Amino acid sequence: MKFCIPLLALVASAPLFAQTAKDDGFFVDGSIGRNEASSYWSHNTARAIDGGYRWGWFSIDLGYVDFSRATGSFHDVAPNAGKLEYKSSIWDRGIVADIGGRWTIGTNWYYTVKAGLNFWQESSRLDYFMPPAPPSHFHDSGTSWNAGVGIGYQFNQHLSAGLEYDWYHDASALSLTAEYKF
Repeated sequence: MKFCIPLLALVASAPLFAQTAKDDGFFVDGSIGRNEASSYWSHNTARAIDGGYRWGWFSIDLGYVDFSRATGSFHDVAPNAGKLEYKSSIWDRGIVADIGGRWTIGTNWYYTVKAGLNFWQESSRLDYFMPPAPPSHFHDSGTSWNAGVGIGYQFNQHLSAGLEYDWYHDASALSLTAEYKF
């Protein structure tokens, strides 16, 4: 919850920035960036795409987030098993439903804040090399929160690009974003 104070400060300052009717409408956006998971699965690619509708500064959207496959090779010593060598792969993805705000700073700059639910799925596979053994699989899913803040530049009434930092149930991502508003 280390992000709560900056998030609240951004939302509280929102009325200071005027919005225009040109901000209303459907939009689609995508992002690509670096994922940093809370476990040893760090620094993988994060991708997201979503679409929604914006009324002035307020928006709702629905999207998909995908943290690319993370793979690592490990060497452990286990009691009664001796030396273990294995490769582990993990996939983490989900559907997000968010509410958000977008406020203009000056002429073309803006900042965004969003929060919502993340309906996630996680799959993993362990391939054992020493001692040889069949692979093991793990699947889990759940619902948790997500949140994000960002800043960007609006090139014209349809196209904008920015930088966004997002938090998910067990990861965070710093991403470049692009949005097209219809």
